[in-house]
Amino acid sequence: SKEVAADYRYFPEPDIPPLRITQEQLDRIAARLPELPMQRRDRFREEYFLSYYDAKVLTTDPRVADYYEETVSELRSWLNSLDTTEGSDTEVWEREGAKLCRQACNWITTELFGQLTKAKLTFDQIKITPENLAEFISLVHQNRVNSSAAQTVLRHMFEHGSDPSQVIAELDLEQVHDADQLGKICDEVIASNPKIVTDYQAGKERLLMYLIGQVMKQMKGKANPEMVTSLLRSKLKS
Repeated sequence: SKEVAADYRYFPEPDIPPLRITQEQLDRIAARLPELPMQRRDRFREEYFLSYYDAKVLTTDPRVADYYEETVSELRSWLNSLDTTEGSDTEVWEREGAKLCRQACNWITTELFGQLTKAKLTFDQIKITPENLAEFISLVHQNRVNSSAAQTVLRHMFEHGSDPSQVIAELDLEQVHDADQLGKICDEVIASNPKIVTDYQAGKERLLMYLIGQVMKQMKGKANPEMVTSLLRSKLKS
């Protein structure tokens, strides 16, 4: 049996002197190391309110992680610049930040990844800047565009690297919030569907979705669905 180094006939390398590494050297090397993926993942979970899975997806590729952090930084600056927000920057971020962080994660890992796969491109070939993506997310967050229109806007941004506000204006996709305009369309839909209205008022509440759909059809998908639902419910009661 062999128990110690001598039993294996180990001997020093005659041409290489003993290498002695001090703790100071180790600390100096550690200070120069970049943030490792596992450390970055844990920080993303804590700092950006993300799940373990989402944080892992974002930090697997440092390019994606950097892009995400730049996007969130722009969103935080936008949020703190709003006149309507109350409280300190920290309080505002604690109140609104989690939703924006998750929205940024979803748009990157679902929509942008999907577009990249479809176009057979790598992440460093993306034309959308973090600034433009942050602006896009802020517009969605403010309900300036609905989910369907948002998909169209992002696709144009991906293909051309366009500014989201410019795309929305060019394609006339901004969501309509004008109560008077939406109210008139609701009145027209109600007048055109007397049987549906009668059945709805008799208890078939699922028919409300049909009426909402008709309003959205006339508005070419640009109507605020929450406002349409509220207006129809109010008008159908009277």
